[in-house]
Amino acid sequence: MKDTPFYNYCDYWCEKCDHTDQCQVYQKELDRSLKHLTEGKDPANMEVVIEDVQESLKELMELLQKEAQKLGIDLDEPLPELKAPPEPFTFPLYRLAYEFTKNSHKLLEHLREKDLLLINRAEKEIRELSWYHTLVSVKLARALSSK
Repeated sequence: MKDTPFYNYCDYWCEKCDHTDQCQVYQKELDRSLKHLTEGKDPANMEVVIEDVQESLKELMELLQKEAQKLGIDLDEPLPELKAPPEPFTFPLYRLAYEFTKNSHKLLEHLREKDLLLINRAEKEIRELSWYHTLVSVKLARALSSK
């Protein structure tokens, strides 16, 4: 993976990432959080989060309009009829990944409810499974349904 840009395999677990010093998304989020804190706002407050999302969407639309103009694309023109991508469940590999996600979720629920000794012994592993177990089927569905 050395030659692959790190953002191609980003899992949004920035605390574990070796590339935060190069990542524009991480830096922008850090700057945004620091700005909120200096203004006396809580960056995790839902109203502040919604304002941030609105600002990001506004920036995205401006970038999209600039790029479309450069490429001679009229964004007001209706889109051509697009063929729907195949449903992920049509792929056996996706069904297997989905079962993994469901079974992992059940295991994690069971551990949260019952087995405190195991949780203490395998805290790191359980945390990682909690983080990644849904990403396997989601990323696979995206890959299988794309061109």
